[in-house]
Amino acid sequence: MQLLGGIQIFEHVDLLYNAHCTQIQKKESVCEAIQIENSNNYKLWICSPQLYLANGGIESVRFLLLHFPESSKHIGMGFMEHPCKNLGEISIKNDIELQRCFGTKIKNQHKYGIRLTPTAAFNTNKKIINGSYSLMFETPDEEFDIYREAKQFSKLKLLIKLVKLQISPFTLARTIFELIKHYTIYRPKAKTTLIVMLEQIWSANSTLSLNNNEVDCFDQPIIEVNWQIDDSTIKAMEAGCFEVVKYLRQNFGPLEFKPTAINQNVNIKESLSPVNHHMGGASIGLVVDNRLKLMNFNNVYVCSSSVFPSSSHSNPTLTTLALVSRAISLNNP
Repeated sequence: MQLLGGIQIFEHVDLLYNAHCTQIQKKESVCEAIQIENSNNYKLWICSPQLYLANGGIESVRFLLLHFPESSKHIGMGFMEHPCKNLGEISIKNDIELQRCFGTKIKNQHKYGIRLTPTAAFNTNKKIINGSYSLMFETPDEEFDIYREAKQFSKLKLLIKLVKLQISPFTLARTIFELIKHYTIYRPKAKTTLIVMLEQIWSANSTLSLNNNEVDCFDQPIIEVNWQIDDSTIKAMEAGCFEVVKYLRQNFGPLEFKPTAINQNVNIKESLSPVNHHMGGASIGLVVDNRLKLMNFNNVYVCSSSVFPSSSHSNPTLTTLALVSRAISLNNP
């Protein structure tokens, strides 16, 4: 290993692209080797003194179900996502301060936004799980979005279009001012909606399993997702939404909140959507231990979001990377 500008450079590491692990060789509690294969039917066996599964949350579980089903009866249980929902529309007379605080920011060529999360004390008092709330400012298709147009047209074409559409100089000046002074993408006449991304707790009813009736290009069964949401998620959404709207009224003045209409014949759980944050199915304490080692195997580790015991309420990428770092440091002192 070499150090280059503070970056660790590992020698004698082979990277294999577009390959799939199709078989493993086991002896008692040890995985001795894996076979990789590509779409051209090229196959190669590789010895595996230590095997780390660092693929996606769902793919990690599929691999375990295919090759290590005997390690734990809990593999596939507790699949989680981040249930999301458009909770409704917010109308406020002067939305400039609202957009300054919660609109998309651009600083140092990076985009970021601010979310609201009820405090731990509030969640404890209400006996609810976590959730984070965002305000989305969207310009209707028929409206003129200066920022969007500026990205698509040259300065001359933009100026010509501004003249043709008789865009107010004040509107243009306001948009430029907010971007320069407050780093905010200000959208005049934007539709403001309240969006929630919720935590999901572990449930044995929410599962990942193999579909033996459908296989991939390597003749291996694909995964079947049975995503179930329990009442704790709905309870958190309702309590958190009320608190967030209350906070906005206290800090930004009078506003009208129009909750999203839900057909009474449709279960509210069916109106929640995922965001491709796949977690659970190989949870710590049930499928892997606190070192992320697969139960009943000595040299197999799972380093993906499939080990999460709870989804929390935010993007899982950094937590996954932290777990990978921890697993490597603990198992390679």
